[in-house]
Amino acid sequence: MIPVLFRTVALPTRRQINAFKRALLADPRPRHGHLDATAPPLGSYVRHLWLGPNDRTPTNILQSPQLNTWPVESIQTLLPLCTALRSLAICNFPEEIWSRVGADIPPTVTALHLGSVRAYMVWDWAALPCFANLRAVTSMELDGVWAPRMYKALATAQSMRVLRRFFPPTLRNTHRNALRRAAAIEHAKSLDRVEIIGCMFLCPELAPMWFKGCTEAAEHRVHCEGAGRFVLQTVDGTTAWKVFFEDWMDMYGRV
Repeated sequence: MIPVLFRTVALPTRRQINAFKRALLADPRPRHGHLDATAPPLGSYVRHLWLGPNDRTPTNILQSPQLNTWPVESIQTLLPLCTALRSLAICNFPEEIWSRVGADIPPTVTALHLGSVRAYMVWDWAALPCFANLRAVTSMELDGVWAPRMYKALATAQSMRVLRRFFPPTLRNTHRNALRRAAAIEHAKSLDRVEIIGCMFLCPELAPMWFKGCTEAAEHRVHCEGAGRFVLQTVDGTTAWKVFFEDWMDMYGRV
């Protein structure tokens, strides 16, 4: 039962992150009233881990992307204990947290969900312990878009197979320009799929115009050898983190 319960773990609040850290550090588990030193560590069962808000709850202080609200030390402690982790999601995080927890990401991680990313966020992907095994990265871009060099570094990584980007329901030039700069993808020989996902958020009337704008912006700019390599789609919903969380669950939480 324990392996099943710990396979997929969602920790949307500060209290839950701290409690999970304590649970991992409490090993070995009692067995028939005695400590079982032969039992595998609890962290070794975790395959998929979500950190940060997954809906809009006013009492959740992690709704505010301020560094002092995040239990950084707890995250630094629990990540290395998840020795077989495959997918990691960190949402609504401040840029400063990445420089402090990036080095603690287990090398077994092959997929990342990150949001909300912003243009000024810059770090060295190659410095991540998981970089050599990273196959999929999904970003939520609510307030801006990642700098082109950040995506080029991912797109040209030898192991990378899938890049996915969530955009809010807007036709701002920011996002059309982001697609125009997608020429970096042309140098990505190993990529199987590039997805651009429009979050309509109860604005379905924007979908046709959004599709048209994205298609025009991407024309002749995204290398499209092979059918379906470049994918445009839309999703509905009311809250960004809920949509992002459901996407993560669909991809990894039920594996």
